[in-house]
Amino acid sequence: MNITLSKRLLAIAQCVLPGARVADVGTDHGYIPAWLIQNEVCPFAIASDINEGPLSCARKTAQDAGVFAQLDFRLCAGLEAYEKDEMDCIIIAGMGGETTVKILKDARWTREKRLVLQPQSKHEALRAWLGENGYKVSDARLVDDMGRIYIIYVVEGEGESETLSSTNLLADKKLVERKDPLLEAFLNVHIKKLRKKFFGLEKSQVCDDEILSELKTQIYELEKIKKEAQAWQQ
Repeated sequence: MNITLSKRLLAIAQCVLPGARVADVGTDHGYIPAWLIQNEVCPFAIASDINEGPLSCARKTAQDAGVFAQLDFRLCAGLEAYEKDEMDCIIIAGMGGETTVKILKDARWTREKRLVLQPQSKHEALRAWLGENGYKVSDARLVDDMGRIYIIYVVEGEGESETLSSTNLLADKKLVERKDPLLEAFLNVHIKKLRKKFFGLEKSQVCDDEILSELKTQIYELEKIKKEAQAWQQ
């Protein structure tokens, strides 16, 4: 069986460097590690999940794809069953940003590895933690899969600890630098959420003027970045 990845999973897999030993945390059906081995990107991979059900699916995927011997399977939460010298690259995809933070907090040695992180939600919480804890974000990219836009962070090496503004947490500077073609659509989603929050607070009985001002400024700054992104498409 040849593995075919969705757009989201393919974008994640394409962030892995050739020859790397990979750990896929929260592997689900094990499609990414099986694809990486089948396409000779990686010689070896570890697939882990917190539940036995997904891990059984991952074993079947590996068997069907003919790569079972090059995969190791582990039942564990996060990186609890890993040793730091077993892999060069760690993929954590499909989890909330705060869950990803917890996994990294419990394994600080991850700062020495290449990380490919794709949060399903709260990406700004993950980005804030990475900056504050000296994880260097070397790239950020967006992918549209069935109408939903996902952000992927590539993290490698240690960097300066930094506290990013709320605007830069939502619109990562790496997305601006690479002139990501999906940035405008990505910002539209977040601007809409911020406006809804702003008007909801404005109508409420308890209205904090400072919070309203901060939201208004953030919306304005994101609109400016969106105009830049619109110009890239022309």
